[in-house]
Amino acid sequence: MVDTEAAMTVVDFFQPTGRKQFVDLAKFKRDLTMWICVSRQAFLVVEEPLFHEMIADLSMEAAEMIPSSNTIRDWIVKEFKRQRAFLVEKFTQSRSRIHLELDIWTSPAGDRSYLGVVAH
Repeated sequence: MVDTEAAMTVVDFFQPTGRKQFVDLAKFKRDLTMWICVSRQAFLVVEEPLFHEMIADLSMEAAEMIPSSNTIRDWIVKEFKRQRAFLVEKFTQSRSRIHLELDIWTSPAGDRSYLGVVAH
């Protein structure tokens, strides 16, 4: 049986319950940078007042953690370099050569571009 007194519900996020909600800065940083990259948002989106309001509605703590667009850019570049170093290390540990095959094409309507990368 689940103790409903201790378990947080969706309602707890919208109504003050007296319980302190903590924001994990590392998770917030990771999620924010992933959202910006995956959804191709401009770095400046984090400086928009409505973005700050939306985050503040969920958590004032999180709203105070929102960095500048330059900081977001730095976070993304650092993560890219970290991921690239990881892949280079994995490729150098390979017992055989790894060949990369690239293919670029556009949709028939010409409104989307695609890049395919295959390692074999």
